Amino acid sequence: MTQSKSSRVHFKKYRANTIETFTRIKNVLNNIRLFPMLMLVGILMPIANAGEKGEVSKALVKPSQDRALTSSKSVETFNGTFDGQQEFEWRAKKLVKDFSTELKKQLQQAIKSGGFEQGIVTCEKQAPLIAKQFSINGWQIKRVSNKNRNVKNKADEQEQAILELFANMTGNEKPYHKTVERDDELIYYSSIHVQPLCLACHGDNLSEDVRESLMKAYPEDKATGYQLGDLRGMFVVEYLKSRP
Repeated sequence: MTQSKSSRVHFKKYRANTIETFTRIKNVLNNIRLFPMLMLVGILMPIANAGEKGEVSKALVKPSQDRALTSSKSVETFNGTFDGQQEFEWRAKKLVKDFSTELKKQLQQAIKSGGFEQGIVTCEKQAPLIAKQFSINGWQIKRVSNKNRNVKNKADEQEQAILELFANMTGNEKPYHKTVERDDELIYYSSIHVQPLCLACHGDNLSEDVRESLMKAYPEDKATGYQLGDLRGMFVVEYLKSRP
């Protein structure tokens, strides 16, 4: 009789422990299912609270609003206003990057198919077209140098002054940048430095075939004799604030 009573006590304790264990497991599983929702709430609540105060961070909305300058179409949708100089510079830098990326892609394809001689032809023909593609709706982008290859890319007096300023800079953070507001224009300058790929056509050890191709395409070429990292020229991005 005593043994039977003891067994019942042990069984009750076992059942209680088992129920407690299953309850804990259930709570853990519930928490796991709730975790994604809690994460979502944790992300959205600060934004909602900020929105009530009119303080939603512009950094949160900029990617959707500013797909600017990934193609010429993105410039078409720009409404012509800037949230200060910083936004203008951000857009100008993006335009420079897109121009550089497109030109480099076409150059690499040309060099792969026909050598550096074909690269020279592609640069002569395509660089102006790429610049034109992005120069719409008040935006204009070009490359200039005081040792120009294309006569149309010769720096004017004001641009030469900026190039001289860049040439005297000694910081390691290249390219160098400068923004100027002049009359009805905002102008952004970004230095161009010689990269390894550039040396085959801009260095001081050119092949005879490259020299002949350069003389044919650019009879007044001045853009040779560079070393790696030298200042070769600059991008100029202009925005006309009062578009026609």
